[in-house]
Amino acid sequence: MVRVGTLPMRLLALRYGADLVYSPEIIDRRLICCKRVENEKLGTVDYVAGSDGTLCLRIHPIEKDNLIVQIGTSDPELAVKAAKLVEKDVAGIDVNCGCPKRFSIQGGMGAALLSEPDKLCKILKALVENLSIPVTCKIRIFKSTEETTDLLKKLSATGVKAIAIHCRTRYESPTDPGHWEAFAPAVQAVPKDFPIIANGDLFSPQSLSEFITSTGVTSLMFARGAQWNPSIFLAARGYLHSALPEQFPPFDPESHISKNICLTFKLSTVEPYTPLPQHVTNGMQPIIKMMQEYVKISYFTDMPYQNAKFTLMQMFPPVGYNRKKRVNTEGWKESEEGSWKRESDDLAQEIEFVEEKTEDNVETGKKRRRRAEPDIIDGLDKKKAQALNSAKSFKEIW
Repeated sequence: MVRVGTLPMRLLALRYGADLVYSPEIIDRRLICCKRVENEKLGTVDYVAGSDGTLCLRIHPIEKDNLIVQIGTSDPELAVKAAKLVEKDVAGIDVNCGCPKRFSIQGGMGAALLSEPDKLCKILKALVENLSIPVTCKIRIFKSTEETTDLLKKLSATGVKAIAIHCRTRYESPTDPGHWEAFAPAVQAVPKDFPIIANGDLFSPQSLSEFITSTGVTSLMFARGAQWNPSIFLAARGYLHSALPEQFPPFDPESHISKNICLTFKLSTVEPYTPLPQHVTNGMQPIIKMMQEYVKISYFTDMPYQNAKFTLMQMFPPVGYNRKKRVNTEGWKESEEGSWKRESDDLAQEIEFVEEKTEDNVETGKKRRRRAEPDIIDGLDKKKAQALNSAKSFKEIW
């Protein structure tokens, strides 16, 4: 995710149980122009643009075996050249074939590749043949189930190790409901045991076991759900193990990368490291805790505070929980266990809007709407949100 899937968020997601994390999409030409620099001060590997010295990608050794770098490309030769540059520092390469943004489409990348399956297959085959690490891709669905399954058959034959599917079409936005019914035909279209990674509207850990049973998918990808609260991975592991113990083993923090991250970034400062609970069935961790840990990791990894501030604003309840998925924040409350609960199970409930009369409205005839939000959630009020938004340093953020 652009601006969010940087090093601090990736490490936080791994700490709370993610198996794999993805970098933000990096255009092949931009990555090719980067210079690999070993940052001795931070202990990281940095890819820095040679033209202006801009940091393009920062990788920590801890995440090496769990990091997938996602590239935007429309050319097999450039794709291979970019991937070879980072090949030894990451676990895999993913080709973005689903981004509907204008800059991707105009460059023949992202969702534009869906209409050129032969070119897409050529890119994937070139990567598979020239890399020593796994190659995957992420697509969007078509309106027609047949079109989607036909594409999946072609892509799975290129040698890629998995395909992630976002359950919306190229022309649908995050506010449009995802089409979960598309996953079952997708699983049936590819060879048995070929991994299909489901993505789209996965916000409630409680519903995952039913989702997996009904669709047949074996892997789940969290995007906005993890952006709002990275501990969704831990909650999901708990619910899935409780419902499907044979398919999903319990989370073992002692053997997981989680412990390493905790010790490296000193996330337990008051007392020695305490393993995370193996069976989490009470929901996610408090958002304020996630925000504090994110700031701490950002500080240790020298994250630009502007980028950190942007991510924190997505996590901030009155902003993040309303931003893309139109979820009503009224009804959220903090449970006795310290996790976020919702009084209503309907996570797709529309939030209330208040019409604002402005000069622009009078001139254009359009109605401007703003979200009607509660003043306080979990002790985080609007004044704190405004202060966070105006912060100009990590000291102010903290």
